[in-house]
Amino acid sequence: MTIAHTFKRTTSERVAATRTRKGARVWIQALESKGITAERVTVVFEADTIGLVFSPDGKRKVTRAKGGIVDIESKKVLSWLQGAETVSVIIEADSAGNGMAFITRESV
Repeated sequence: MTIAHTFKRTTSERVAATRTRKGARVWIQALESKGITAERVTVVFEADTIGLVFSPDGKRKVTRAKGGIVDIESKKVLSWLQGAETVSVIIEADSAGNGMAFITRESV
């Protein structure tokens, strides 16, 4: 999957990572206010980063409530967090409403 657009907007924020019965959750909301209007997203886990690719051919749906929400919840998230309680999120959006987000854990 390739995004061949130039990113027009970059935003960043800190988000709480919460423990749940299913593992842990990272919840990113108000995506439209950050320039993301894509209806689908693909989630990619790397050692130090969770990547989100917003595009029409994404594997998961973006929830349209509250301006667009991505809710990532699993035991895989809990393991990836390594005890961190907050994460940093950088979102890059292009003029078509597609884009990428990079989630990194903050030090414990």
